[in-house]
Amino acid sequence: MRVVDVASRKDISLEDSHGKMHYGIRQSSLETVLPRLEKSRVMIVRGKHKGLTATMEEKDKRRCLVVARLLRSNEIVTVDFDDVCQHQSREEDDDDY
Repeated sequence: MRVVDVASRKDISLEDSHGKMHYGIRQSSLETVLPRLEKSRVMIVRGKHKGLTATMEEKDKRRCLVVARLLRSNEIVTVDFDDVCQHQSREEDDDDY
C-alpha cells in the first residue's frame, strides 16, 4: 500500500499494488513499516521533521529507535519507530513533502 493523500487523520487515501484506490482510511488503522537494511530511505511521519526523507543509519530494536540522516541537511536525528517509515520514492517525487 502507498499513501496517496492525507486529508485528515480520519481521511487517508491509499493505493494498493494493483493500482486500486482505497479512500477514507483512518490513521489509527495504519502501521508504519521499517526497512530491514541500514542505509535504506525512510520518511519521518511525525514530529519536528515530519515529511522529510532520510537515510536509516541505525535501528535499535531494544529501545525502538531509529538513527536517521536527513537528506536535506545531512543532520543526524533519533526518532521512535512509530515516527518513521520505509520510503519508496517515485522518480517524480520530491525529497521532501
